[in-house]
Amino acid sequence: MGRSDHNHNGYSLLELAVALAIFSTLLLISVPHIHHAVKRYQTAQFLEQLTNDLSLVAAEARAKKGAAYLSVVPNSRSYYISFNGVRRPMVFAPNGMTFTSNFNDDRLWFRIDGQVSQGGTFKLLERNGRGYHIVVQLSSGCFDVRSATQ
Repeated sequence: MGRSDHNHNGYSLLELAVALAIFSTLLLISVPHIHHAVKRYQTAQFLEQLTNDLSLVAAEARAKKGAAYLSVVPNSRSYYISFNGVRRPMVFAPNGMTFTSNFNDDRLWFRIDGQVSQGGTFKLLERNGRGYHIVVQLSSGCFDVRSATQ
């Protein structure tokens, strides 16, 4: 009879504190990895959109026999495409990255045969210089994405 018979229907405060501490530590370890994964995904999506838009502008110039270009908007990390004076919505690069070009007036013009008016490079870079160069060939109008480090 000296022994008390208690029914334990829950966890003690100490058990909850230990579980919360373990969970918090695991969360703190995983957050930077999640951030980098999201940034890689956003960068891949931007590059895919850009390469699709380059192909689209060339095809539209050929099909409609009209003026078409892709224009980089300086200091805004963005670009837009235009067909016969109709401008499409701007596409923005991921936060923390710059998007520039070395084309005259930051515009890549496509002639009615779908060829480019000049060769050059688009640059999508992080602050540390890592990123991508999208090189457009004058002779063929073809482009390729290259990893860049500065």
